[in-house]
Amino acid sequence: MLVRLILGLTVCFSTHFIAPQIHARSVENLYESLVKVPDTKESTRQQVAREALAITWVRISGHPQVLENQQIQASLAQASAWIEYFAYQTTEKQPPFELKLTFQQERMQTLLQQAGLPLWGQERPQVVAWIVLQGQQGRYFITPDTNPALSEWILAQAQERGLPWLLPTPDLGVQGLQVADIWGGFREPLEAMRRPYQADILVSARVMPDLQGDAWTAQWRLLLAHTELNFQQQAPELGKLLSQGVHEVANRLANLYSFRLLPADAQAQPLHLQVTGVEQISDYAHLSSYLQQLPLVQEVNLLALENGYARLQLQLGTPDLGKFNQILQLDSQLVPELSADFSSEQQNSADNKDKSHLIYYHWRPKP
Repeated sequence: MLVRLILGLTVCFSTHFIAPQIHARSVENLYESLVKVPDTKESTRQQVAREALAITWVRISGHPQVLENQQIQASLAQASAWIEYFAYQTTEKQPPFELKLTFQQERMQTLLQQAGLPLWGQERPQVVAWIVLQGQQGRYFITPDTNPALSEWILAQAQERGLPWLLPTPDLGVQGLQVADIWGGFREPLEAMRRPYQADILVSARVMPDLQGDAWTAQWRLLLAHTELNFQQQAPELGKLLSQGVHEVANRLANLYSFRLLPADAQAQPLHLQVTGVEQISDYAHLSSYLQQLPLVQEVNLLALENGYARLQLQLGTPDLGKFNQILQLDSQLVPELSADFSSEQQNSADNKDKSHLIYYHWRPKP
């Protein structure tokens, strides 16, 4: 029943929801929705609040499965109590109206923490997608110019999941990539588009009708910095197929970049880094700023700065230490070199009684 409610809800988001500039990966207003409603009755607001809250839980966690959690289900039963702010917006004095709902961010994050459920922070990978559709007039890229309706639909699905998503445009070099490159599965031409778009995730898809003409098939490909993911889907309708594809991309990225928060009474996880490529104070300032904006990092402490390297201790707010490297792989600015245990002398020192691992990185900031 809940799934039908979610699919049946017409939700649009603030224009600030997905940052418009390329590589601006800080996604704002994750806890906010604009919902079209036929009237301003309280009963209508309560109904759409439940549906919008369910979508928000999926958006901030990255995982549709959180809706199966009993604590999440209890929150949906009292969705109005989770609203921090609401207002009606309309340029006309007649329906439909737009209801702006803002949910309680701190309270929602606390519930995820208490329930041991994942959180996907504001920093999210920039996705650029080259989707080739085989239609009656041949194969072509789906762009706002070639197919405005499908483009709008794809971007709406990405917005629902809080995923920064771009479709190619001629002014950013799409002419350097041919339909045949995507259809043939060639990697190098697609990788060449990473720099013009400053993309974290390159997505390609081949969409075609089946031989009987009563269903559609899509073959999706995700190129991360060091990983490739592939999956195939089928659906009776083209719109549903594209929606499924965007949501599956979001699911797979959430598996990589969402993380569980430490319980409130748990001690932060220490992590010791030695970073080369830090030649000047300005290099360290840039590195420290970069680390502090990572969603997993609670605190950055400088232990040493000499001979072209910095040694730091980080306090991480998650037990998922492996997520740290996965998030770093988003932009490859902090590149792991090797990992080694502390020496016996270091392990016995006053600064390293927790016997943390010293992990080696190279600082390679983007220009």
